[in-house]
Amino acid sequence: MEKSIEELLNTDYYIIDILPAQVPEDSPGNFFAVEKYFLDKRRLNAIKQKHINTVLKPACYVNVSLDGEPEEATSPIKIAKAMRERPVFIRAGDALN
Repeated sequence: MEKSIEELLNTDYYIIDILPAQVPEDSPGNFFAVEKYFLDKRRLNAIKQKHINTVLKPACYVNVSLDGEPEEATSPIKIAKAMRERPVFIRAGDALN
């Protein structure tokens, strides 16, 4: 049985944050230098492209749908464009990303 978006949203999930802890402004160390490094637009674009590639690879084997649309063979160009423009719910087979 296929789960609805609402059911999937209420299941356990994991968030991976490249800088997972908030630190005080006067914190010693390189947190803010590293944060600035990762927030550079070119690096953010590279990170986003890796995320897009991670989603597109399973699309070779299972249908992918965006934002709860009917599951069909969504084009890689449409998937990548949507992921660059806005947050999306991506469903690949039985998985929600």
